[in-house]
Amino acid sequence: MIKVVIVSHEPESAVALLDWMTDISVSEVTPSTIDKILQHVLADAPNIIIIEQNLEPINADMLCHLLSKQLPKAQSLMLTDETPTFEMLQNTGYSVRGYITREQRSSLAKAVRVVHQGEAWLPRTIVTEMLNQFAKTNLDFNESQLKIVN
Repeated sequence: MIKVVIVSHEPESAVALLDWMTDISVSEVTPSTIDKILQHVLADAPNIIIIEQNLEPINADMLCHLLSKQLPKAQSLMLTDETPTFEMLQNTGYSVRGYITREQRSSLAKAVRVVHQGEAWLPRTIVTEMLNQFAKTNLDFNESQLKIVN
């Protein structure tokens, strides 16, 4: 059974997409304060945490990062209305494992299963940017080693 917690001001549509799945149990958290969200999510001990990006006044990126520290085995998915970018991933401290855009909501159960199996649900453009950043960092590292040798 995949235990899912949804942190959202309006979780009904996400709950409806997952509630009928026999291998997924769903609970919801209405955001009020970060402490109350953490308390509820920690008590549920989910495998997957679905976080609405618009949690005003709470910063969803910070919440995602905090939850990854408190529940390192749980994985997070972010519900977003905008096209995900590499900067969005950076803002979570690389703790989110996927973004579900409005157009992808019907695939929410699939995304939950994919992330639960250890994969990411990210656009290819973000994966490409991560690889480019890694290659640049690795190149800079190798060049600094060469300078030391010379």
